[in-house]
This record gives sequence, C-alpha cells and structure tokens, in this order.
Amino acid sequence: PDILIITLPHAKIRNATNKQAVVKHFKSLPIKLPQLIWSPDKSNFPWSISISDLSCYSWQRGRKLDLLKPVSLNATVGLSTKQKSDTGSLSMHTAFSAEVISVPSNQSFYSTNSSLKECLTTLGICIHIDTTPTNIILSELQVALLVSILHAFLEVGNNLAATTVEENQKSPESLPVINAQSSASPTTILKESTIDSISEQSPHLGINMSEIENENIKLTAWIQWTVTKFSIEMLSYKMEDFSSDDFSYDKPPNLKLVIEAEDLVSSLDFQSVYLKFKSKMGSASIQHYFWDAKRADWELGPFLGFIMKTREESTSDEKREDNTFANVVITRASCQHTHNLWGTTKRNKSKDTVKSEDAVSASPQTRFITEIVVTLQPLDFLLSIPTLRSFYMIFEPFSYLPVSSKQAPPTTATASSPLTNKILPLAYIDCKGFRFILPSVELGKLQAGPDVFIFQVDGIILTPDPVNPICRTPLRPDIYQQAARARILNVPGSEIEDRQYELNIRGISLTTSTWEEFDPILNLKSSAISHLKTMTENPALEWNLGKGHFGKQQSIFLSPIINKFDLLIIAAPAMIHKNEVICGHSVEINFVSNIDLQMSLNQIKLATALQEELNIAFDTIISEPNRSKRPNLNLSYVTTGVSKQQKEEISVQDGIDIFRDSN
Repeated sequence: PDILIITLPHAKIRNATNKQAVVKHFKSLPIKLPQLIWSPDKSNFPWSISISDLSCYSWQRGRKLDLLKPVSLNATVGLSTKQKSDTGSLSMHTAFSAEVISVPSNQSFYSTNSSLKECLTTLGICIHIDTTPTNIILSELQVALLVSILHAFLEVGNNLAATTVEENQKSPESLPVINAQSSASPTTILKESTIDSISEQSPHLGINMSEIENENIKLTAWIQWTVTKFSIEMLSYKMEDFSSDDFSYDKPPNLKLVIEAEDLVSSLDFQSVYLKFKSKMGSASIQHYFWDAKRADWELGPFLGFIMKTREESTSDEKREDNTFANVVITRASCQHTHNLWGTTKRNKSKDTVKSEDAVSASPQTRFITEIVVTLQPLDFLLSIPTLRSFYMIFEPFSYLPVSSKQAPPTTATASSPLTNKILPLAYIDCKGFRFILPSVELGKLQAGPDVFIFQVDGIILTPDPVNPICRTPLRPDIYQQAARARILNVPGSEIEDRQYELNIRGISLTTSTWEEFDPILNLKSSAISHLKTMTENPALEWNLGKGHFGKQQSIFLSPIINKFDLLIIAAPAMIHKNEVICGHSVEINFVSNIDLQMSLNQIKLATALQEELNIAFDTIISEPNRSKRPNLNLSYVTTGVSKQQKEEISVQDGIDIFRDSN
C-alpha cells in the first residue's frame, strides 16, 4: 500500500540564566522544575529554539518519493517587561529593541497577586524565526495519495460537523429581533456616543480590557519570520508518453515545473487595539524544464522555459529604487481607538466645530477598520497550451474531492449580509502592469504570419478616495444630510461613511506578433546582467569606443487588434445603518480614451489555431486510454448518500478505484 511518512524534527530549547529579578510572577507555576531549566530568581530569556530535519516522503510502488526535503528553523524568543516602580526605563531581557508581550498558558496575569499589580505594567514577547530553504516536490502519484488522505479527513470532519449541527438544532436559541423601522430621529442615531463618551470605553477584543486598564498591564507582541527560499517542484510526463503502450509510472518523470520565491520576510505587530502584518517577497518566478537524456540534466522548456517572471526593463539607464517583487501591508485597528486618537487632535478647534464633530458615532465594540496596501512589480505571463496541458494532469486528482451538499440553514444574521463599506477594507493596490503572452505551437512551426497573442496592461491602481466621487442619491436624505453636517461621511470607520473606490486601469491593449521578433524582448535577463554598473566602469569611455548600450532599445512591429485605452471605474458600496438603507450600490464606468478595434485575416487564423490547440488538449486529457493509466484514488470513506450502483458508475466513469471497507 501507499504510505505517507512524516519525519518529526529534532528540537532543542536553551534559555539564558542572567541574574535579573523580573519573573516574580512565575513563582506560582503548578510544577517544580530544576534550576537549570527554570529559576524564579533569574531571567530565563531569551530562549533559543532550534528545530531541524523536518521532512516528509511517500513510499509508493516500492520507491521512496521525497515530498518535503529536510528543513530547519531557528527561533529566538525574548520577553520584555516594564515595572511600575521604574516608569522611566523599560526592563528589557531580550535581544530585540521592540517592546512585545505574551501571556503564558499556565499563568493568569489577572490574578489577585498584589505584587504583580504593583510592579508589572507592560509585558511582551518578541519572536524571530529564520527558516532554511524549503523545497516541496509533488508528482501525480503523491498528489493522488494526498487527495485520498485529505478525502478521508474531510469525510470524518463532515460527519462530526453534521452531528454538531443536529444537536444544535434540537435546542435553538432565541435571537432578539431587530426592528428595521426605527423611530429614532437622525440626530439620536448619529449622537448615540460622542468622542467624549468613547474615551470612557474600551474595545472588546476577546479579553476583558477593563481589567487590563485597571491593573495597568499593557499587552503587545512582535513576531518576524524570514525564509531565504521557498520552492515547489511538480514532476510530470509528456502527453506523448501517456499515449504509448509501454507507459508506466515507474519511469522517471521528464517534465518539471518549478514555482520559486526568494527573500520572504513577514512580521506581525500585535497590540490590544492594533494589528499590523507586513510581508515582503524579494523575487518570484514559475519556470518549466524537460529532461535532456544526452546531457543528463534538466533544460529550460520551449518558449524560454518560463510561465511567470518579473518583466525586465529594456533600458539600462532606468533605475528602479525598489526591486522587491511584492509588498503587502495589512493593518487592522479598533474603530473606537482610532477615532479617539483622531478626536484628541481636534480639541483646540472652536466649540461649534467640536459640537458638529462630536456626532462621529463610535462603532460597536467588535468593529474594526482594515487597511490593505499591495505593491506589485510588472509581470510577464507566457501561457503555452501544450505546456499547461502536461502539468494539469498533476492537479486533476483534486477535482475528485467531494463537495458537501449539506449546508446549514441560513440564520437571520447570515441570510442577508449586504456588501457595505463596513465590511470592505481601505484598499491601496498598485500593480505596475502585466503581459499575457499566448503563443501558437502549430503556426510557429509553419512560420506563416503572426503566431503570438499579447494582452498588455500598463498599470492598475486601486484607491479608496476617488478624485471625482459619485454623487449619491440617498434613500434616507435626512440621515445622510445629518451625517454630512456632522462631517463624518469621509471619516473611515464611522457609522455612516460614504466611502468610494476608484479603479484606474491604464494602457489596455491586444496585439499580435511573431515569436522570432518577440523573443529578444523577453530574453533580456542575460543582457541586463552583463551591463550591471560597477564602480570601475567609465560610461563616457564606453560611449566613445562604441561599446555603450545606452539608449538602445529592442523594437518590434506589433499588429494591434485593440489599441491602447484607459478604463476608470468608480464603485460606491451601499450605506446601511442599523438595517436602514441610506444609499444603494452605485457604479460608474468611464472609458477615458477611444477604443479602436481592427482585425486582419492572419489574426483570425491565429485565434482559430489557439482554439484548436485548446480543444486538442482537452480531448487528450479526458480520453479513456489516458485516464485508464492514471493512478487510482483510494476513497475509503464514501459519502453515505451515494448508492452502491452510483459508486460503481463513478468508479467506471471517472476512472478511479474506490476501495470499500470490508464491513
């Protein structure tokens, strides 16, 4: 039988033993530990944690197939505290300068310990994790085994969930009914809680914030995780091999798809009313290879051997300040805390202004405001249908995972969940552009006319503050006007917010070309590396000697189908306050420039050739001779709603073998 084996790692934990009396609150541990491991009179931080040789492999067809190459990580855990007796200095017992905290699972910091209340004001934990290069290898046999195991876990989970739902349905809880037509005046709705009343409240974040404030204990945490390299290798076979009579999975694969990412740095900053997640990816690419039997090595596949990569700049004098592939920043803060901070800066204004701004109503204690900032470098996607067809076979077993048809009955809260600005985040997305390149293999062999489609977008920008917002037509003008007079329509996270999004798509175009002309444009990596500027170069001398490459650009002839045009979309989500629809959804689409379409006979021929290649690829995948050679899926836990005859039909039709329990 096929077996999945997980090798547990070696773990080492070492702690420091500095003479610092900062862990008085650890005296109440329920167990006694040796002094070499834990001493209540000494500082045992920072901790050094080492986890090494975590791996996973499968044993199939009498062979060992690596799934996860051995990976290790090193972590440093530091504890920082601040005592009430010395408010001017922070007692840090960690290798980090950040102030961070954590609550041990076996200690309650809200106990009646008088010494803790008098001394400890800030407690934090700081964790830094370094991970060695991680390499995951997947083949079709391994994916079939993983799907079989995952199917079994899903069936067990669905059965447990169904039992829980039935028990809950026997004892339904009475929910309060919210009256949709409120008789309260707009002024009462908006002025339910002012800035002054907000400052006396604390957001509810799953812990009792009042106890924390009364005991003057501040909880913070900071975690950073770095990964030097992360790669996923997917091994497959050529479609010609599936058609051969002597095909067997015992043969080594001859195709490889590599998804690679480097320099991954992620950090998490957590506080009681604040959460910030930052992630940076230095570079990323998707490449495919084929096995060269003569050289006994992997070589780049057809069409430069890539599916996705960062676009190289065509001019050597153009400098890019930030070469990071992607940046993601997610910030989540309590609306009450954020409005308190904004309100403190407006105390010095006139009384009339303060009275109008006091109408900024606070959110319920469970409400948060989220901001997402994403920056992405220009990308190139080269989609060759024969290449994608070969690697699709790896993911096909996932299509056999069952989709649960049993759904929980919708409740009052989930039956109507409109898309409003209270749910949507403040999104700032800046994509430098992308190109989709679709080559035709058949026309490329004939070399007759264009054989490449190029769909290009120069840039995509999404912001939550449009230059020309939509003029709303409110259904409740009384509430809308009251919010406008209170100047809370443009306050993020307010109860009545007129937030709108602007999506600007620049330079949309569709062109055709030949692969011979377009190949040099994509293959700029080697030339860009050879022209890197160093301190020993003399640009003037190179220019005089005719060796300079400044100003040289690759130029090709592109036959346009759709000339470049810009698209501007402004979307305004619905405004709802306590089940009162103030404004509905509004969308405005503007074509900033003219749209010119033109198509020649050769371009129609190219589109027809691509459609024919797609049909051939689909027919090859679903053909019965090829499906009969695919690995079997061991779906041991069959859904109870499927009859025996239906199970047999599924087994024959889908080409999978369902092993049933002997019972």
